[in-house]
Amino acid sequence: MKAVLIALALTLGASSAWAQDGNQPALVDALVVNARTPGPAWWSVSKGDKKVWVLGIGAPVPADAKWDGRAFERRVKASRQLILVPPSKTRFEKNTIKADRKWLDELTEAERARLAEVATQTGRKLEFYTLFRPNFAGLLINSELQARAKPKMGKLLDLSVRARRLGARLVPAGGLDAQAMKASFQVGGKDSLICLRWAMRPRDAAALREQRAQAWMRGDVRTLLVGPAAYDPCVQAMAAMQASLENNEGALANTIAATLDRGDGAVALVGLVPLLREGGVLDQLRKRGYLIETPAQMDDED
Repeated sequence: MKAVLIALALTLGASSAWAQDGNQPALVDALVVNARTPGPAWWSVSKGDKKVWVLGIGAPVPADAKWDGRAFERRVKASRQLILVPPSKTRFEKNTIKADRKWLDELTEAERARLAEVATQTGRKLEFYTLFRPNFAGLLINSELQARAKPKMGKLLDLSVRARRLGARLVPAGGLDAQAMKASFQVGGKDSLICLRWAMRPRDAAALREQRAQAWMRGDVRTLLVGPAAYDPCVQAMAAMQASLENNEGALANTIAATLDRGDGAVALVGLVPLLREGGVLDQLRKRGYLIETPAQMDDED
C-alpha cells in the first residue's frame, strides 16, 4: 500500500486543477503571454517599489535539464523568500480507496482490452487495479505510466531545493487538504470512471513529457495551456479536491498580497492554470488593485 500512496502523491503533484473534457477554465487572455527573454515565463505583482516575482510552473523538468535559471537565481537572491504550495504527504486508510463495486463490468469491451494493455505496460495484473475505487486506480495508472515512460526522467528539478541553497526562506501557502482528498475518492457512479478513462488514453508519454518540458524552459506559455496534457479531468470529477485546490489559489493570492503590504519582495511558484484563469491568483490580485506585469513586459535585468 505504501507504494500506491507514493504514486498518488507524484500524480497529484504534476496535475492541473481543471478538466480538458469538462468545463475547461476561462483564461485571462491578457495574461496568457509567452516569454520574450530566455528561460521560463515570469509575471510580477507590485505595490509601490516592492515586487513579487511569479514563476509559472507548467511541466515536470529533469534535474539535469539545461535551462536559463539566471532570472530565478537573481530574484531569489534579491528577495530571500520563496512562496509555494507545500507538497502533500497524506496517507489513506485502506477503506478510503478500496473498490466500492465491480466497476470493471461497467467498462466497454474495448476499454477492458485497453486496461489489460496498460497492466502489461506497468507490470501489474489487471485485477490489481480493480482492488481500488476507479478514480484512485486512474490516478495510480497515470503515475505508473509516467514513471515507466522511456527515456526515464530520473530526478526532477526541485526549485524549492535550489532556492534554499541560495539562502531563501520557504513561505508555505495553502496545501492539499487531506479531508478533501479522502472525500473525493467517495465519488460514485459513472463520474468515478472519468479518471480511469483519462489515464488509459493512448499517448506517447515520453514524447509528450519532453515537449512540455521544452516548452516550459523556453517560456512557451501558450503551448503549455493547449491540448489534452494541459487540463486534468480527474479533479473536475472530484468536487472536494477541486475546491481544495481553488482554496490554494486564494491562499497564494493572500500570501503574495501580505508580502507586498509588509513592504517585502519574494519569488512565488504557481501552476499556470491557477495563475492565469479567471478568478485565479493574478486575477484576484489585479482586482485588489495590485499592478500585474506579464512576460512580455519583463526586463532582462529587472
